[in-house]
Amino acid sequence: MTDDATTDAAIERVIDDESRVSRSGPLGWLGLTIAILFGLFYAYDLFEAISNVAVLPGDITAENTVRAAVGLGAANIPWAILIADLLISPVVYVAAFLLGRRRSVFIKIVCFFVGLSVVAAVSLTLVALV
Repeated sequence: MTDDATTDAAIERVIDDESRVSRSGPLGWLGLTIAILFGLFYAYDLFEAISNVAVLPGDITAENTVRAAVGLGAANIPWAILIADLLISPVVYVAAFLLGRRRSVFIKIVCFFVGLSVVAAVSLTLVALV
């Protein structure tokens, strides 16, 4: 009976350890630090998108004044492209976070880096379209 009780206690201890690891994730603090550090890069790209939304309509309005003075039509503000540029950074960050959530530290870094590359390429393409 003592062996069964000892075995049951050992099994419960292993189950508790596994559930504790699965709740915090492997290397929880390191993974969180990586997410925060990459989040700063994603936030910088989001800041660029916000500054484009804040500055570009004014530039186009000033350009419209010049275009009207020389007899050309007004240029439209590309709101769809500006909004897509605003949304790409947070959406890709959340996707990279969710994909790397239960993975090793190296895979988390790869997920965030690939996501950051996608954000940079897409936002540069959107800015070039404007």
